[in-house]
Amino acid sequence: MPGLLSRAKRPLRHTPPAYHLKAPQGWINDPCAPGYDAATGTYHLFYQWNPESCDWGNIVWGHFTSRDGVFWEHNGADAVLKPSLPYDQEGIFTGCFYPTGLRGEQGQLSVLYSSVTKLPIHWTKPYSRNAGLSVAVSNDGGREWHKSELNPILPAEPDGITVTGFRDPYLAEWPALDEMRGEKSLYGVMSGGILDHGPTVFLYAVAPGDLATWVHLGQLVNLPVRFRPPGRWSADFGVNWECVNFMTLRNASEETHFLVLGSEGGSKLELTDDDQDPQDVQSLWMAGPLEMSAEGPQMKHEYSGVFDHGCLYAPNSYEHPATKKRVLWGWLKEEELSLARRESKAQDEEIVVDRSQSNSEADVNKEKVSGPFTLFRFDSEGSEIHHYALA
Repeated sequence: MPGLLSRAKRPLRHTPPAYHLKAPQGWINDPCAPGYDAATGTYHLFYQWNPESCDWGNIVWGHFTSRDGVFWEHNGADAVLKPSLPYDQEGIFTGCFYPTGLRGEQGQLSVLYSSVTKLPIHWTKPYSRNAGLSVAVSNDGGREWHKSELNPILPAEPDGITVTGFRDPYLAEWPALDEMRGEKSLYGVMSGGILDHGPTVFLYAVAPGDLATWVHLGQLVNLPVRFRPPGRWSADFGVNWECVNFMTLRNASEETHFLVLGSEGGSKLELTDDDQDPQDVQSLWMAGPLEMSAEGPQMKHEYSGVFDHGCLYAPNSYEHPATKKRVLWGWLKEEELSLARRESKAQDEEIVVDRSQSNSEADVNKEKVSGPFTLFRFDSEGSEIHHYALA
């Protein structure tokens, strides 16, 4: 996309570009903290990584940079963030990017991450007080990152509740929520759930000049355990959420508020009642209005669906600085690399994932998988949406 982005002085030395994000060997999963630094014209993308093994564990962050969001370069062979202090001794987990310092300083960059003091942090295990929120800052355009002395800026989940999860910070503006609350702010969310209550998003107000202070506003979503709206195209929202991103998407004069999320503990569409896996994870989306309740701001479920019928998980996104479109990254499991994505017929459409050429190893799953794809149609007045799931 040459010509769309600033070509300011580069903060990092770039070698010849490559499309593939080739990282060191080891276990790589969630994309972390995608974002854009307008001051230097640089895109940033981090990732969860175990450099010591091809299995999960010893979680650190690696880092890529790009001049155009297409060609990427690795920022060294070593982790840029790794466990080193009591509040993150068990791992540097998924997080987000913000293009200023903690006090709004220009020329600095911040990343906020899940800092884990004790494992496990899976929704099926006791989770309370295991994970908090911490921040690191760069003064040189992203080459080096330094943990703040204020860490952890949130030591754990809000008092008085028992959570199934509390992690994966996401921080951004949300003008629709400003309008409803009557004041301007940044908004941060932590993903998770409340034991025996359901998955949710913990909502915080964050001043642009004080990224280290998160003021709890309540639970943004109130859904029961394994909530699944009627309809073939709907999805099971599970028990616990990960990697929730909020956004307002627009089409001409129409706008709708969305959450994109990773769901744990639900059943996938293709499973029968006799073949359900309680460990299932999938990427979902949810749309609905924002409302002020006695418990604080809430987003109501209006309609929803499966974000990806392939193997994409742990979605993380940012708004493109030039087009203002939403750019979303996801984790693809190594043995389930998606090649062909869609087949279309006159009135029928389905997602088809062809894994036959993903790997030459005999013990890697290469079978095709497919699922219904949600379609939308406005009536002639543009005021009504019809939903279809045709497979």
